[in-house]
Amino acid sequence: MASTYSGHDILEVMAEAKNYNAAIEQFLLKNLNGPTILDFGAGHGQFAIPLKKMGFAVECVEPDNRFYKTLENQSCVVYRNIDAASQYENIYSINVLEHIENDLATAKQLIQHLKPGGRLIIYVPAFNSLFSPLDQKIGHFRRYTKKSLTALFPELKILDCRYVDSLGFVASLYLKWFDRSQGQLSVRMVRFYDQFLFPLSQIIDHLSHPFCGKNLLLIAEKPLQTIHIISIELYGGSMGFLRNVFFFGLVNIFVMLTVSLLGGIISYFVFGTATPPMGYGSLLLMSCVWGTGGAFISLMLSKFMAKKSMGLHMIDPQKAHGQERELVDTVHRLARAAQLPAMPEVGIYESADVNAFATGPSKSNSLVAVSTGLLNSMNRDQVEGVLAHEVAHIANGDMVALTLVQGVVNSFVIFFSRILASVIAGSSNNENRRGGG
Repeated sequence: MASTYSGHDILEVMAEAKNYNAAIEQFLLKNLNGPTILDFGAGHGQFAIPLKKMGFAVECVEPDNRFYKTLENQSCVVYRNIDAASQYENIYSINVLEHIENDLATAKQLIQHLKPGGRLIIYVPAFNSLFSPLDQKIGHFRRYTKKSLTALFPELKILDCRYVDSLGFVASLYLKWFDRSQGQLSVRMVRFYDQFLFPLSQIIDHLSHPFCGKNLLLIAEKPLQTIHIISIELYGGSMGFLRNVFFFGLVNIFVMLTVSLLGGIISYFVFGTATPPMGYGSLLLMSCVWGTGGAFISLMLSKFMAKKSMGLHMIDPQKAHGQERELVDTVHRLARAAQLPAMPEVGIYESADVNAFATGPSKSNSLVAVSTGLLNSMNRDQVEGVLAHEVAHIANGDMVALTLVQGVVNSFVIFFSRILASVIAGSSNNENRRGGG
């Protein structure tokens, strides 16, 4: 962005559009996904300062000298360019991209500074057919359509992209064709539109947003597993998943052996044989009940068994500090982004292996654990990538899916083992009869 902005007077006039600015603020509040925010092209702080007062951790990028000083005077954290900024759970940019000649390069920078699971909110003028002397005066290079705007962010998941301010489209056409003020906006005209026409425009937007509006709103989300995360997944995430499967399988085998043993003992004392006198249909039904039941008992015990067998050091979120604090905060932020109903427990276990795993009976009762080897050998972004993968397992319900598969396997194992036991028992009885004769 340029170090000076040619539209100071226009921004001062637009500050009088109370309803218009309030609507944008509501768009932001409705779609923010976490407390850390970057306002890219903050101007005089029209949105950053109110959000900061609400308790959000807002930082700003603003190259214009006059606006930069205004933000500094309001105790805002402000950068001249985005390269100096960190990573954020939310980035928004209101009427800025159209001022940047190489908007594609800027879009890539915005994505780089967005954390996995983070939200990007973009608000820009729509339709080049509305390009007018006003656009030229304030340094616009273009206006956008849905297609041209979403094309800037192919790596992101588009949550919403809609046209807004439908009556503004008509007003902009009028200014382009009939106004002779050469891009001047009067306070009186802006106030009239804002008070009497914009509220009506918001109502019409419910019907017209797919195809018509003066502006364009985009809401997008950075996937939890981006390209750099995939390389980590190949290195350590797959081992974490195998460890997850191992724990579940181990507990499942233990439960099924116990259940089968008890069943055999009871059957022996009741029926005099390890195989109950029933038909194949009844045996299959019993196998399904015991097999699926055993699998779900294993699922219920998976968290407990993981803690005991791995010697997990569980982190208390209320007492955590340093590296543990950062680990808990990252897991909880990713869990919120994945919309989990409850925060997973977080643990660390001693191992030189670069591993992590997730387990637990449900999305509201889960556990994420990492090895000391992972924490010691990966940087912050890499650790976050692995944690994002594990949280994704919880969010996708992978443990329940594995339980259902294991239940089917258990059922067939019990069914065929009982048939085999019956064949062996029958063969043994026949030999005993021949021996006795």
